[in-house]
Amino acid sequence: MKTNKMNPNYVGIFIVGVFILALLILKNTLLASFDINYPAVICLALVFMTLIVSLIVVPKGEKSFFLPKALGYGCSVNPRNWFGLLFYLVFVGVLLSMIV
Repeated sequence: MKTNKMNPNYVGIFIVGVFILALLILKNTLLASFDINYPAVICLALVFMTLIVSLIVVPKGEKSFFLPKALGYGCSVNPRNWFGLLFYLVFVGVLLSMIV
């Protein structure tokens, strides 16, 4: 019997969709009185998800700055490289300053 496997791209799209839906619900209920930059919150969540996936997928000995993406085409920044980690920290700092 043939089993169907879920495509990981669809799982990622579903998780991002649930996150955005939950953020919209919170925006209209619990966070209605706060003035928050919601696109920056969504970008921050995407950066954290990219960072976590990169730390899981990239082997510890890899030292190059750019790596092929784990999912899809193109390159991503290697968080196991010192400059790559600094890049992510600066990017997260900029997003946090935009949120507050």
